[in-house]
Amino acid sequence: MKTKSDLGNKIRKFRERLKLRQADLAEKMGFSSSETISQIERGGREIKAWELVELARHLQVSVSDFIEDHQKPEKDPVVLWRQTPEFEKELKEA
Repeated sequence: MKTKSDLGNKIRKFRERLKLRQADLAEKMGFSSSETISQIERGGREIKAWELVELARHLQVSVSDFIEDHQKPEKDPVVLWRQTPEFEKELKEA
């Protein structure tokens, strides 16, 4: 399950990718202070649905980029094959 700080980290990453300061993004969003963006990025403030849509627009990403986990799994999945038992082999193959 995603936490507010996971979402905040993604917002910070997308903001930094565009070389925006917190004050720049706060201004674009219509917030009175950059502290609001700081709180969001630290996971200390809830984000309303409309704010998430506007953040996505200003950060040039889709809303799903905030929600989905695009990280590669730490380990490749292991496929386990069952070996056919020798008894009744002919019956199973038929």
